[in-house]
Amino acid sequence: MTSITKKTLSTILRSACACSMALMFHGCSLFETTPKPEAEKVVSASSVSSSVQKQVSSDEPIYATIGNEEKPFITESEFNVKLDQMLQMYRGQVTADGLPPEAKRKFLDDLIKMRTISTVWAENRDIASEADFRKMLVERVDAAKESAIVEYFVQELREGITVSDSEASADYKNNKEKYIKVAGGAQVKAISFDEEDAAKAFLKTVKDKKDEFEALAEEASKEHYKNYGFVSEAATDPQMGMMPNLIPEFVKKSIFASKKFPAVAMEGNGQKFWVYCALDRKKSEYFDLEEIKDQLKEMIKESKFKTVLDDRIQDLVAKAKIKINEDHFKRKPAPKKSLGSKPDAADDDVVIAA
Repeated sequence: MTSITKKTLSTILRSACACSMALMFHGCSLFETTPKPEAEKVVSASSVSSSVQKQVSSDEPIYATIGNEEKPFITESEFNVKLDQMLQMYRGQVTADGLPPEAKRKFLDDLIKMRTISTVWAENRDIASEADFRKMLVERVDAAKESAIVEYFVQELREGITVSDSEASADYKNNKEKYIKVAGGAQVKAISFDEEDAAKAFLKTVKDKKDEFEALAEEASKEHYKNYGFVSEAATDPQMGMMPNLIPEFVKKSIFASKKFPAVAMEGNGQKFWVYCALDRKKSEYFDLEEIKDQLKEMIKESKFKTVLDDRIQDLVAKAKIKINEDHFKRKPAPKKSLGSKPDAADDDVVIAA
């Protein structure tokens, strides 16, 4: 990626602190302890502050040092690992190479803050000796391990999914109408009537007076006349922020079924009857396959992944013979009230969500 929008950069800078907090504790030395049975789980002081004393290669670039001796505090490789972890939330839309220097600098500031807490403060406080901290650490280690296993499982499934050029080509051919570059449509004015006879009479009046349609329609009923402007032929118009057209669908279908433009015609659904005037029709322009092939492959891959993931999990659950005790999730009957007892004032107002 070679460029980033101002909006994306702003989002990255705002989220850097929060992300670095989570990533710091997810990837720092706090999680280098191997989980043990509950009765034997112990955290040593060295496991809390070991990141300061670790060996660093002589040619490893140092991004931050600590103390008068200027010992390595954050190395380039550590910084890159944390940064890549933070950028994973953008699913490839933003890469480290494409990130502006100011965003990287902001991330380093926040990483230093977190590392200072997890090393300097932790060592001075001897946090590893506190029971509450040890309990919290054990819980976090277990949660991090479970999360890492699930992430690895998902990653392995994704890597096994491929999409060929022929698959992308077939999808494009079958769904070309979805890949609109410029939506086609027409300029539409219309008036509605409650009675079919009234609609037919108005149609007869304006049939050969397209230029006077608006004036005649407003004269008939300003309340029921509407100038819809440009009406997209597509279900949603990408040029209008993907907002749906407001004109009734059955009227729109009639308009674009017309073989002759400009078109003045009537359409009804048994309840309302519309007379419309459609001008300046433009055909939709579609993306060529080569323009969207990469994105199309990603869409197909994601669809395949969801199917593969669901099938794989169902298979694992079935082979493991996992059963759910549904009794724990059944509604409990309301307690019976004794005769003569008064209902609670709030009983009639209580609603239990299904």
